[in-house]
Order: sequence, then structure tokens, then C-alpha cells
Amino acid sequence: MTSWWTAAAGTIVVMAALGNGSKLLMPTFVQEHRISSSAQVHSPAKTMTDVALYDSRRQAVAYLDPNDNRTVYLWSGEPVAYLVDESIYGFNGKHLGWYENGVIVDHDGNVVVSPAIAFRKPVQPAPARGLKGVAPSKETKERTPVKPALASSWSDLSVRDFFLPE
Repeated sequence: MTSWWTAAAGTIVVMAALGNGSKLLMPTFVQEHRISSSAQVHSPAKTMTDVALYDSRRQAVAYLDPNDNRTVYLWSGEPVAYLVDESIYGFNGKHLGWYENGVIVDHDGNVVVSPAIAFRKPVQPAPARGLKGVAPSKETKERTPVKPALASSWSDLSVRDFFLPE
């Protein structure tokens, strides 16, 4: 079964129901992109590259470093969250959302950030990244809430507000 999310004037397309090893072929791209589950991101036997994440304006705003304790950094280099299975947690222990096929969604199921391959239009050129900061210690995680149905729109939260709630 294949599902598509489309959001805000059709700016994003994501296959939501893919199995491990599925191939995503985008007609506007010459390359193929192999989809992996978030569980594969932390495989100790593989050295994987960072996953750049883009906001609704198609601007690089964050990245996931699968080789650095599955830490999410803002593009500035500030460590803001980490993955545990498919859940995203702030270093303060708060559950922030989920990592689903490369897309990070909020507690309402709305897209916060997405990889470049998921956009119909080309993403903006990424500026140079800031120096990677040292991740703070992880506080006790709160209970994972019930995962919502995946929505078809972008989150109303800014990327900073999502990762660093007050």
C-alpha cells in the first residue's frame, strides 16, 4: 500500500507506508533514494551520512547525525534532540514527535521537517553549517504519547519552537 502526503500547495510528497528497502523514485530526479526505517539509522555496523532536514520553505534548518547517538542538530550546530526508536526527545526529556520515513512529525501528526527528496520542487541551496555543539546530558524521558494519524499538512510550529519548547 502506498500513501502520499501533500501539503501547502503540493510542496511535499512523502511515501508514508513503505517497507524497509523500498525504493522511492521521483520523476524530477535522476537518482533513486532507498528508504530505510528509523531503526536502521542507528545500525552500529554502518557509517551513515547526516540527513539534512528542510522546513516548509524548503530551507535547510536541521540535520540528523546517525553516527552521533542519533542526535538532531539545528543547522547552526546546536544539538536539540535525539531519536529513540521512532520517537524524538529533547534533552530535557520531553517527547517532541516522531521520525517517520525520514520525516519528523509533531504530536498532531503534522510535518515539521523533511528530507530534500520528499519535495516536488528543488530545495534552497544549504548554507554552510555551524560548528557542531556538544550535546547536553539527557534527562529522564517522559512517557511516549499515542502516535497520531499522519496529517497532510505542515506543522504550525516553527522548527525552533518544535525542538526547543518553553
